[in-house]
Amino acid sequence: MISSTSSSTSSAAHGSSRHTAIPAQWVIAGAGLAAILAVVAWLLWLSLPYIATNLAGSQAGVRASYPNYHPSNYHADGLAKHTGGTVEIRFRSSHGQHYTIAQTKSGWDSNALLENYVKPTWGSAFETSTAGGLTLYYHQGNATWVSGGILYSLHGNAGLSNSTIRRIAHSL
Repeated sequence: MISSTSSSTSSAAHGSSRHTAIPAQWVIAGAGLAAILAVVAWLLWLSLPYIATNLAGSQAGVRASYPNYHPSNYHADGLAKHTGGTVEIRFRSSHGQHYTIAQTKSGWDSNALLENYVKPTWGSAFETSTAGGLTLYYHQGNATWVSGGILYSLHGNAGLSNSTIRRIAHSL
C-alpha cells in the first residue's frame, strides 16, 4: 500500500514565525478603557474619605459627615474610625500638630450641651459663638457643638483659631 503525503504544510509548523497584527480599533478601545479606568480610580480615591466616614457612621449608628473644609496645612490622618457610637476623623500637619473631630448621636440641644458638658468640664473658661444656626463652645483650641442630633467635638494640639473651628463646623 502506498501512502500519499500531503504537499500542504500545517499552520502549526509555521505558527511561531507568523504574527497576527492587532486591529487598530482594538488598540484604541483598549487605550480608551484604560483611560476610563484611570479616571474612575482617581474619583474613587478622592471619594474615599467620604465613603469611609459614611461606612463608619453606619457601623456606629451615627449619621456622620466628612468636613468639606480643613486648614490647608492639614490632611486626613487615615480614614474615619468608629468606637462604640462615636465616629472620629483625625487631621494632622507636617509639623506634628493634629486635631480630631468626634461625632456622636445625641438628643441634646445647645443648652443641654452647655449645662451637661461645657460648664462641668470647662467651668467658666469658655467662649461662645452663634452663627448660621450653630452655637459653638470653645476652650483652649478645642470646641463642641450640637447639630441635627449629633454631638460634635473638636480636640487636639493644633491650636486652631475660633474662626477656623467655626469654618470647619459649618462645613460638616
